Amino acid sequence: MNRIADETSTTKLLAEFKQLFGPPPVLSSESMEAFDQSLIALIEEYRPTSHLKKMHVWDMAYELWEQRRIKRHKTLLIERRCGQNLEAQAQRRKLAAEAAKRKAANASMHAEQAGQAGKATSLVDKISEVEDVVQEAVTDVDEIILKTASERDYAIAFEAGIKIYGNFDQIQNSSVARLNNCYDLMERHQRLREQLHRDPIVDGEFQPVEGQPKLVPAPPLGSPDEGGK
Repeated sequence: MNRIADETSTTKLLAEFKQLFGPPPVLSSESMEAFDQSLIALIEEYRPTSHLKKMHVWDMAYELWEQRRIKRHKTLLIERRCGQNLEAQAQRRKLAAEAAKRKAANASMHAEQAGQAGKATSLVDKISEVEDVVQEAVTDVDEIILKTASERDYAIAFEAGIKIYGNFDQIQNSSVARLNNCYDLMERHQRLREQLHRDPIVDGEFQPVEGQPKLVPAPPLGSPDEGGK
């Protein structure tokens, strides 16, 4: 029964968070369910009751999600650069193949116009060689398109995108600093609440000491001659 009550409470808090703080920072290509699971984990960890604690928990979820996105895009940056480099290689080979093909066509046309057997034979041989080169170039293009990127390809891609990678690092470090600040504020808020709860108890246990009655000195005793004993 307690577990069901906890799940119901968490679901209500999740809906309340989205109503209080607006739409989550989730892109259309990202998973809303994954963000909700992260937020639920923080809710179950801190069980926020005050508005201030709810705000801190939401900020934590926001920063954790941003850090997750940055880490993913750092990887995508290298993958994208590597794909662009391979595509550029294939494009260069393709252009070279098309240029060779045009050269072969021109040579064939000149051979036909020349009408000389010996020269025609020589040109046909050259055309055959050029066509072989064209076929090899086309094959190279196909291999570049289909091949799996090597460690060297990734290294070249990383060097090409290292400036943007550094910018991602700066954004990530700023997000980490904001997240740490959220943790600090949460801890300070918790200690303050505990202190406010503890002070009345301490006041109740230790009451102020009431004033003691003033002592009056006793009269001196008389001597035996005066009737004293």
